[in-house]
Amino acid sequence: MPSSSKDLICSGSVTSSCADWTVEMDVSPFDVILDAERALVVQPDVVFISTERLAIVRERVHGAPDLAIEVLSSGTALHDRTVKLEWYREYGVRESWLVDPVECAVEILNFESGVDRRRIFAGRAPVESHVLPGLTVPVGEFFL
Repeated sequence: MPSSSKDLICSGSVTSSCADWTVEMDVSPFDVILDAERALVVQPDVVFISTERLAIVRERVHGAPDLAIEVLSSGTALHDRTVKLEWYREYGVRESWLVDPVECAVEILNFESGVDRRRIFAGRAPVESHVLPGLTVPVGEFFL
């Protein structure tokens, strides 16, 4: 049973919407080591790592995941929107989602092109991800 609404958003909605992919999911906290030399370790709420890159997963994730999802809260929103997004961009995360339970919106940032592409999905709009092509879950289902 999820211990908070944040866990429910992470574990329930994302898992059920990834039917076209083989998904193994652990709800945070789990470590993602972005830079071992700098001891830069983050704990995204959810990560997705493509099959081709599963070698980076051992007892922790050693390197940038393809997708990092952060569920915003009053205590973490500023850090997630600034510091963490900059680290994700710098260390090669392909895409990051900021899930906002207050606004019932999902903001998706794609870092692949070298120019940040930012899109916001709300209401009944289906989330569109470059990392998870074919994803068709309406945003509202993330907040049931």
